[in-house]
Amino acid sequence: MQPTLKATIQAFPHKPGCYLFYDQAGDVIYVGKAKDLKKRVDSYFRPHPVLDPWKRRLLTEIATLNHVVVSNELEALLFESTLIKRFKPKFNVMLKDDKNYLWIEIGDEVYPQLRFVRRITPHGKKRYFGPYTNAFSIRATLRILRRIFPYSTCGRNLDGKHPTPRPCLHYYLKLCPGACIGAITPQVYQKNIDRVTSVLSGRTEEARSLLTAMMERASREERFEAAAKLRDQITLLDAIALRQYVITPSSVARDVLGIARNDATVVAHLLIIRGGKVLGSERFLLTDALGAPPPETITRFLKQYYARTENIPKEIIIEHVIEERSLIETWLTHRSGHAVYLLIPKRGIRKKLLRLSIENAKEYARTDAKTYHKRHTRITKGLNELTSMLHLPRLPQRIEAFDVSNIQGTSMVASMVVLIDGEPAKGLYRKFKIKTLIGANDPAAMAEVLRRRFTHLTTDHKAPLLKSDESFSQTPDLVILDGGKPQLSAGLTVWRKLSLSIPLTALAKREEILYLPEPKEGYREVRFERASPALHIIQKIRDEAHRFAITYHRKLRGKRMLGGGRVPPK
Repeated sequence: MQPTLKATIQAFPHKPGCYLFYDQAGDVIYVGKAKDLKKRVDSYFRPHPVLDPWKRRLLTEIATLNHVVVSNELEALLFESTLIKRFKPKFNVMLKDDKNYLWIEIGDEVYPQLRFVRRITPHGKKRYFGPYTNAFSIRATLRILRRIFPYSTCGRNLDGKHPTPRPCLHYYLKLCPGACIGAITPQVYQKNIDRVTSVLSGRTEEARSLLTAMMERASREERFEAAAKLRDQITLLDAIALRQYVITPSSVARDVLGIARNDATVVAHLLIIRGGKVLGSERFLLTDALGAPPPETITRFLKQYYARTENIPKEIIIEHVIEERSLIETWLTHRSGHAVYLLIPKRGIRKKLLRLSIENAKEYARTDAKTYHKRHTRITKGLNELTSMLHLPRLPQRIEAFDVSNIQGTSMVASMVVLIDGEPAKGLYRKFKIKTLIGANDPAAMAEVLRRRFTHLTTDHKAPLLKSDESFSQTPDLVILDGGKPQLSAGLTVWRKLSLSIPLTALAKREEILYLPEPKEGYREVRFERASPALHIIQKIRDEAHRFAITYHRKLRGKRMLGGGRVPPK
């Protein structure tokens, strides 16, 4: 052990907290938590007869150490997850781009609305279901549920105190109960929401029994049109129930976690069982963590996944005994409000379910490994080609692209999209509403956006440990502007004003030519072969920036044209 590391460890306290390992470049490469910081960190450097390959490599790369003291071990577990999410250390197992997963958010308004979101903001009494990797399936389910139990999705302020003069189109299509015009009371509306959440939780029988009773009552009272409508709703509800098949007579809520590895691909497969029925299954790609053993992979997945989901079952079935089993059970019990157990089955139905989940994980790992290697090879070639042709100082691990969208100067907006190692990091995307311009002036709008993004750039991204916005706290390796020479000129003006040295380039909209600034010649053109992997990366980020900007522009333009659903004064 290096003398400096030994002296640092000696100064660690015998208290709970999180420890951080840094490499020679000053990057965080591993984050862990401990009940006793000094004992835990010291244990890494004691002689071991056998070490896992990932831990052996970790020890060779540690240059400096740091720690954060907290009140107790449970708080250390929570803070550890926050630090891992913040720094993304290469030796920690992580869900790949978890912000891409879809969630159902049920608001805490007087008339709660259902929304699809890709990040959770657990404030107030909002409820979340997810995450879902199969967006098509859950959207199809909600389309059926909305026809049975109508609810609002318009995004209006449904506080019950400011009704709008007219409803939206969904009201006339019988997909919305008209909360915006006061056509339904909050109590009746809440019953619809409760029935929707009941079905999402796997309790379709409750909703079916209720609808059946209402249909029979309407029939006895000779309200045959209402009875026919309820019959149709029961048919739709049965269509959802058909997707859920009974696998065990037990009504205990269970999640069954299977982990499988294939080369550099690690897959976690989660079988979601509620009320004895399989509601669905989700799969998650994990970072390889340089050969982390299965118990370590399971532990990291449990911490990250269940820190985000609100739908925590009573039983979580896993394959291996993990070191922090008791602590995670305590944490999940505290989060969910009911007892949670991590079980390692030896036989019986739980063992069969575990085998099923592991087999699914293996199949996904096998197929995903081929796709991953093919895509990874092409992306690596593209990034190397970009580095060479643009004379970049290093491989562009983080690329940011900016695009401006408007129609005749109205509702002018811009987008910022991010590629990390050649892959879209959608959780880091940002959109901007242009504030200082009137009329169409794309270069001036681009200059405004670049000033707003890079004025707040943090040069020392390691202090403090946490930042409020990860999108703006990191320095990109390359910035691409969509729009050609005019946009590049606007960008260079901002660069000079802010004294930035980040590589900057602009893409011509049709010719697929990159323009680079040259001190003497003004601009240098860079052209790519049609099949170039570098061109594919550039096109991908350009298309993403355009899509993200135009989507935001259409949303603002729609709101402006509709006036928020209000009739303009005469």
